[in-house]
This record gives sequence, C-alpha cells and structure tokens, in this order.
Amino acid sequence: MNSLPHTPSPTFQLYRKRLLTGVVACLAGILFLTGYTLFTDWQNALKSLELTGANLSRAVEISIDGIFDKIDVALTAVQYEAERELASGGISPATINDCIARQRNALPEIDSLRMTNRKGDFLYGIDRANTSVVNVADRDYFAALRNAPRQTPYISRPLFGRVGNRWIIVIARRLNNPDGSFAGVVQGNIPLDFFIKHFASFTLDKGGAITLRDGELGLLVRYPASPLFKIGDKTSTEFTALVKRGLTSATYTNGGTGDSVKRVCSYSKLARYPLYINVGVPVSSLREAWLANAVRISALATLLAVALVLFARFIIRSWEQSQRETEELSRYRDQLASQVNERTAELEKNNRTLAEEVAVRRRFEVAMADQTSILFDQIEERQKVQDELLLKQEQLAELNSGLEQRVTDEVSKNREKDRLMLQQDKLASIGQLAAGVAHEINNPMGFIMSNLGTLKNYVTSINEYVQHLERVVSDTEQPETWALRDRLDMPFVLEDLAPLVMESLEGGERVKRIVLDLKDFARADESSQRETDLNDCIRSTANIVRNEIKYVADLELQLEEIPLLVCNSQQINQVIANLLVNAAHAITEHGTITVATYCKDDLIHLSVTDSGCGIPTEVVNRIFDPFFTTKPVGQGTGLGLSISYDIIKKHGGEILVCSEPGVGTTFMVMLPIGGSMEKLA
Repeated sequence: MNSLPHTPSPTFQLYRKRLLTGVVACLAGILFLTGYTLFTDWQNALKSLELTGANLSRAVEISIDGIFDKIDVALTAVQYEAERELASGGISPATINDCIARQRNALPEIDSLRMTNRKGDFLYGIDRANTSVVNVADRDYFAALRNAPRQTPYISRPLFGRVGNRWIIVIARRLNNPDGSFAGVVQGNIPLDFFIKHFASFTLDKGGAITLRDGELGLLVRYPASPLFKIGDKTSTEFTALVKRGLTSATYTNGGTGDSVKRVCSYSKLARYPLYINVGVPVSSLREAWLANAVRISALATLLAVALVLFARFIIRSWEQSQRETEELSRYRDQLASQVNERTAELEKNNRTLAEEVAVRRRFEVAMADQTSILFDQIEERQKVQDELLLKQEQLAELNSGLEQRVTDEVSKNREKDRLMLQQDKLASIGQLAAGVAHEINNPMGFIMSNLGTLKNYVTSINEYVQHLERVVSDTEQPETWALRDRLDMPFVLEDLAPLVMESLEGGERVKRIVLDLKDFARADESSQRETDLNDCIRSTANIVRNEIKYVADLELQLEEIPLLVCNSQQINQVIANLLVNAAHAITEHGTITVATYCKDDLIHLSVTDSGCGIPTEVVNRIFDPFFTTKPVGQGTGLGLSISYDIIKKHGGEILVCSEPGVGTTFMVMLPIGGSMEKLA
C-alpha cells in the first residue's frame, strides 16, 4: 500500500497553534519569574549586608565606649585621690604613685597612666630613676585643660609619645587646687596599635574595613592598615553629609574613596565621646554570592524551558503520527470494503494485522500518557524546590530579626552591668576614705588614752600627797591654809577627780572600739572566705550604724550561740548595715529594731525586724530590683537591697521579706555554714 502525501487537518492546525501559544506564554512566565527572583534575591542580600554592617558597627561602638568609660573611671579615681591630697596640705608621692599603680594594673588597654604638675612636668606614675623629666605643656590637651575648667575628659588627636616613642591617643582630666585653680592633669595614653589589635578581634570579609575617626572626621585608626590611608585623612563626602545632617548613626554606600573598593558602610557615634566608628563591608562579597545563586536559578529556569519545549514537540509529533495513522487506516478500510467478496481470506489476515496495529497504537498511547505524567511530576518537583527557596528566605529574615533583638538585649544588660560596676567602685572609694579617717583618729586616741592612764596614776599620788599635807598642816595649826582649802573646795575636787579620769578612760575606750569597728567594716573587700562569728559581725556593724538608729528606735539583739560561718565577712557586714539602715528609715516615730540569730538544719538564720511603716503590697516583689526605691528623691540609690541580694546569692543563701503595711517588716537571711560564694578571678 502506497502512502499519500499528508495534509494536516484544520482541527490539528488549531490545536497546534494553541499549544505553541501556551508554550510561549509559559516560557515568558519562566523568564519573568527568573528575573523577579534574581532581583528580589539581590535586594534581600543587600539588606542583609547593610544589617550585618550596622550590627558590627554597633558592637564595635559599644566595646570602644566601654573601654573609654573604664579608662575615665580610673582617671576619676586618681583625680579624686590627688585633689584630696591637695586639700590635706600637699601631694604625697608614695600615696599618689600607689593609687596610679592600682588603677594602671586594671587597665591593659593603656600604655601608661601618669600625672603632671601645673607646669606640665611628669612627676607621678613614671620611673624617675631611669627617665629624665618630660614636659607636655605644649600639648593641645594640656593647654585646653589648663585654660578652661571642664567636668568631662579631654580626648586628644594622635600624638607621638615622648616617653614611649610611638603614636598614641591621650585621654586626660584636669586637676584643681582647693581654690579651683589649675594644678595639673592626669592622663592615660592609649597606643594606636591597641585599636588595631582590638579591631582584629572582629570578623571581616575580604576587603572590609573598620575606622576610628575624631569629632572632625579625621582618621585616627584604620584596620586593616594601608599605605593609602594616613592619620588625619578626611572621609568620604557621603559620610560627611550624613554627619552634617545631625545623624549619629546611618548606613550608606561608599563609591570606593582611597582604594577603589565599593563598600556598604555603617557608622555610629560614641555616646559620651567625640569619636566615630565606621565599618565598611565590601559589595564584592555580596556580588559573588549573588552571581553564584543567579547561575543556579538561571540553570534551573533553562532546564525547565528546555523540558517544556521538548514536551510540546513530543505532543505535536504524537498528534501528527496519530492523524497520519488514522488517515491511512481509513484509506485501507475503503480498499477492503471494495474487495470484501473477492478477498475474504486476505481480509481476515488483514483484520488480524489491523488488530495488532491497534494494540501497538494503544501501547504507544499508554506510553505517551506515562511520559506526560512524568513531565508533570517533574514540573511539580521544580515548583516544590521554588517554594522551599522562598521559605528559606523567610526563615533567614526571621533569624536576622532575632539576632538584632539579642544584640539589643545584650547592649541593655552591658549598660546595666556598667552602672552597677560604677556604683560599686564609688562604694569602694567611700570605704577607703572611711578607713583613712579611722586611721587618723586612732593615732591621737592612742596618746590620749596613754595620757589618761598616766593621769589616773598621778591622781592616786596627788591624793596621797594632799592627805599627808593635811596631817602636817593640822599639826602646825595654820589657819590660812585651811581657809584656802575650804575656798577651793579641795575635798570635793579630790573626790571628783578620780571618777572624771575613769569616765574619760571609758569614753576613750568606746571611741577606740568604734574606730576599730569602722576600720574593720571599711577594710577593702576580699574574694577569699574564712571562718567568721556572725554575732561579732552584727555587734560590730550595729556599733557603726548606731548613730542612724539611736534617735528613732531601740536596738534589741537576741543572739544565740551559733557555729562559725565560712563567708566573706566584709560583704556580710555590708548586708547587715543595709538591713539596719533600711529598718531605721522605715520608722517614722520612735520604735524597735530586733536582730535575732539561730542555727537550724545546717543553716544560720539572721532576722531583722522593725516596727516601721511596712512595704506596700504592690511593690514588695520589686524591692530587690536594681535602682528601685520607695524613698524620697536624694535619700536612696535603689542599690542597697539589690547588692545585698547578690551577696547572699553568691554565698549560696536566701533572703526573704515579710511585710505588713502599718505594722512592720522582717527580713530573713539564711546562710549555709560551709559557705559557697563564687570564687572571684
């Protein structure tokens, strides 16, 4: 049988046109979806890069701000000690050098801590045996502090040190005489190499940079160092414009000033110092990652488009083959109809052949349906991959948001810790002052007690001598002597002299006990524990704060025999003092404060009960929070109970409160006998 030329039917041509139109629409959709996905991916990556730079800039700002605060606290401590010495008559080199050494040992960030006189000569904090006198009167920071009193520290531009012979930044404070006149400066020198090492601890991509600039945006330090950038260089026009607008922090794109590297830059101004931190993240790192992702997405889109074209081609060819076979079958049936009477046998044979061809065609149609199902499954699989990609992008956005919240929380906690550290440093300074006053009182009390003891012996001798004289005068009968004796009332004077001396000795002993208790209470805190009698701590502390209590309440001590407690006695004294002073402040009229101790179940119990006004129910759960107080403004800091709570927790104990408004308050402290305070580094 000869095949006739195949002419597509109108129906077939219509179906083929619709199929091709659908394929073109799908290809356009794939192209649009690919372009939109790549654009969205670039925008999200750029936002992620800006967020990373802003977070890193904020972290560097917080660390540098903390370093300058720590150095300023040390300068303030030396300033306070020096001005106290000046007010006492003059600076003691040994005392001020010891104070400088203590503060210097706690500051690994600085190169040196020194103090000058009003002429600018380094006299303190420097090894005078190996170094000639260095004068800094011509330095800008010295002239600025000398000519204009100020309460804030002065931060200099980079200087080449005359002692250490390297580039440094000076942070300095002014010293004043008691009359307010200029007495010199105390300064800490921070080497620029320190900032390089500190910035190196932060992770940067290749091409990234961290810079520290002064208030006029002049370059102080850059990491990593580059010969293209020098100290004092000005910054980009974008950075300058944002600062002039009054923005303390912002993010912008730098066109590559200096080294032709395009970066996304984020800067922050230090809160209390005229310094700026700027972190630049290279756009090249973002572009490389985006291009790699773009290649993957484009390859996936191309594969999908090719599969779609092949599928359309397969369908069209299947339709053509089916139509051709149908037409040939029709012609074949026409021939069989004309020869039905002549070729019956041949017809049966042809029918069997036809049945076989029909079976083959059905198998072919089944195979075609299977291939179509596989293609649709592949399309669904690629759609699932696209959905998973979108889901991962949403998860990344959520992770970035959580990271930003955690950074904010850590900043808040660090600032709270900084405030507590500053308060504890102030308390330590007050303790040192109290110890110094106690020492100064103890010296004159020593010779006063010695003189009173000697006077007591003299009184005995005087009485014996006067009695002898009276016997001699009575034998000689001298009326003038007896008249003088009566006029001066010598019997009463001699009788009252001994009690007066005894009362003076008793008062002196009481002053000595108070001074010794004050020295013990104000002694510098120690991290080690030792066995301590808690009852002795209570008696000593009560003696110290007695002036706070005696005008408002009667103090009752109900102290039982208890075993020795392993603890830090200075910290426990601070807790007892806080509880006693708070109890006295809670009493508006004359009342009673009761302190009791006893031992139960390997725990030593200490209770302080007052008959004061009590604590309101709505705030009783907040009394241990830092800086929370119910006292009037200026009377309390809100740190006493918070510090006491931390001390008891470090000792492994508990502190509880029970209060009834209008009746009184009881604080109960429970401490383990063996002690469990955290070991300090």
